[in-house]
Amino acid sequence: MRTPDSVALATGAREMRADAILLGTLPYSVPTERENALNALAIDRAENLFVMLYNYPGLMGVNMSEEFLDRVGRSRNICAIKESSSDINRVHLLARDYPHIPMSCGMDDQALEFFAWGAQLGLCGK
Repeated sequence: MRTPDSVALATGAREMRADAILLGTLPYSVPTERENALNALAIDRAENLFVMLYNYPGLMGVNMSEEFLDRVGRSRNICAIKESSSDINRVHLLARDYPHIPMSCGMDDQALEFFAWGAQLGLCGK
């Protein structure tokens, strides 16, 4: 639930020779967009691993909005986003405004729409 704990987990992933991590919002804390972005960037800078963002606001209570994506999406380590918001308008937004962040479908019932809008990664489930 704290950034230092998340950095320690990323360090452990690096030590186990992981190439990438899946990064969601800190659970239970319901951070602001700025806090969420600063957390993600701190983890990114600490271990320099590829990062797949995991947007699941139904579970975490926070959506990775445009403010978050504008701050975090510029990192060269952001390699994808697993979109699990169930809001099909997010797929359109990501494809239109953030084409440099490849999409992964996180909602089984939206796979066709994801791929029609250019998702580059396979269905990962919920």
